[in-house]
Amino acid sequence: MSSNLLSLIDGDTLVYRTGFAADKKIYVPHINGIPQCELTSAKELKAYREAHEGEEIDIEHKLVVQPLDHCLQMVRTAIHSIQAVVGQSNEFYLTAGGRSNFRFGLATLRPYKGNRKDAPRPTHYDAIRSYLVDYWNAKLVEGWEADDEICIRAYEEKARRKEEAFSEEGDKQQAPKEVVIVSVDKDLQMISSYHYNPVKGEKSLVSPATAMRNFYTQMLTGDDVDNVPGLHGVG
Repeated sequence: MSSNLLSLIDGDTLVYRTGFAADKKIYVPHINGIPQCELTSAKELKAYREAHEGEEIDIEHKLVVQPLDHCLQMVRTAIHSIQAVVGQSNEFYLTAGGRSNFRFGLATLRPYKGNRKDAPRPTHYDAIRSYLVDYWNAKLVEGWEADDEICIRAYEEKARRKEEAFSEEGDKQQAPKEVVIVSVDKDLQMISSYHYNPVKGEKSLVSPATAMRNFYTQMLTGDDVDNVPGLHGVG
């Protein structure tokens, strides 16, 4: 990617991925009441069950939380890894939370994100958010979500680039920075821009035609992740 970029970073993704990485889930199988070896992933647990098929197994669940300073170091490492790709001109956005999101009032068929109402948050959720605000100047977004604000900022910058491409005299000025959207959220693929997925390490450029297609596709199919139904017979 070009170094002449302004990166719009989805802070919500950082909070959840680093936060849950600090929450280590441990599974302890018990056979006939006797604890067995500790397993550190759902994959290991599945393999253990398959290896002991037919035996009566009770699973004890433990949560081992890494210290906050270790967790914040993971956040810093994640940010530095992003900057190594997109540069250090960054804007961070976080969803303020609560019921201020306009979608809660629009959702009539199903509660917006009603399928997530009991979903847990990372132990260090609030601390990570405070760190991003205090040290990385992350903006708390009210009324809508971080990805909405990123969309708005991307279009603002696109309009500014058009306005500043030429001076009033018609002389070409130094080009403003291009925008790169940093997120794993598929909703943002509806924005024509550079994109970077920091989890997969994938860089892409979404064309206006592809962005429009993605928008109408999701409008028709809905979004099960957010509990949004699509068109009947299509979604």
